[in-house]
Amino acid sequence: MAKFTRSEIRRILGEHCNDEIENQLIALHIGVVDPLKDELTEVKKNAEATQGDYKAKYEGEKEAFAKYKADVEARESRAAKESAARRYFESKNIKGKNLEIAMRGARSEIDGVELDGDRIKDTKVFDDLINGDYSGLIVKEVERGIPVANPITTTSPTKMTKQEIMNIKDPGERQKAIAENHELFGI
Repeated sequence: MAKFTRSEIRRILGEHCNDEIENQLIALHIGVVDPLKDELTEVKKNAEATQGDYKAKYEGEKEAFAKYKADVEARESRAAKESAARRYFESKNIKGKNLEIAMRGARSEIDGVELDGDRIKDTKVFDDLINGDYSGLIVKEVERGIPVANPITTTSPTKMTKQEIMNIKDPGERQKAIAENHELFGI
């Protein structure tokens, strides 16, 4: 592509070219090209600024997403650790409100535990708690029979002879003794 120079103008116009025509054409050319150059410079400057803004925005979004992802992973990890610790404590007969007390008290131990799948890898820290501070939280289950309203006594009342019963002066006591020893009287 040819350049717009004075020599090119003279070559195209030939003998019709004089300094005045040449200067007018150059002035027209500069009047069109310089604003275009200025506009191009401004567009490049804006593009660089916009690119910088987008790059900063991209980096900010990327950082925010990485933080969000780390937070989600931390919450999932914490939930898995708490679930494993809860199962462990329940297996040691810590139940109900005692379980909630144990879970709150062992927060730092739970945070530091390593899991093997969904189980606690090394339970030594928890075993120490169970054998020490948490021993009072263990629910001891005792089997009890059904309560009886009037239990049968296994001890038999002292047997009295017929003569001893007849010697009782109080008629109520005598009737009671006869009822308890009715076989002596053939009743």
